[in-house]
Amino acid sequence: YTGTIALGEAYNSPGALNAIFVPRPEACGDPYTLISAVQGSGLSSPLVSTEVAIEGVVVGDFQNNTAVDDGNLNGFYLQSYTADVDSDPLTSEGIFVYYPSGSMDIQTSDHVRGRGMISEYNGQTEITVSQVWVCSTGNPLPVPAMLSLPVEGVNEFEPYEGMLVTF
Repeated sequence: YTGTIALGEAYNSPGALNAIFVPRPEACGDPYTLISAVQGSGLSSPLVSTEVAIEGVVVGDFQNNTAVDDGNLNGFYLQSYTADVDSDPLTSEGIFVYYPSGSMDIQTSDHVRGRGMISEYNGQTEITVSQVWVCSTGNPLPVPAMLSLPVEGVNEFEPYEGMLVTF
């Protein structure tokens, strides 16, 4: 059989004991879903209830519940690297990563990979991660998006959800 082996199948090994295929563990740099694809161009994500992996740089750390100024949000904001930014002005390049177990201290400027389920919470797209990898630390932050006030309505902020901005 020359097909592609899948989880739980055995290698074709005539004359020898069969060995079950076990894929290598997921790691930084493996294929992932772009944050802009998770956000979509509408008011809610087209990937709600889908498990995805994402990567980006941490632009806001709100997970340390013992700090006074952390907001007690059990998570952090992740933004796409420049190379991952799409050309659609209606898609956000940022997302909130809900990490309630918080077993790893994530810092602003960390390059992070996360895997979890996409959902909408209080009008904000988020990913509830079951696993997080810190790929590197001390990375440059994305250039903040420029916004002008006033706006006609709050929906004008949707393309900037979860991103660094300046007014």
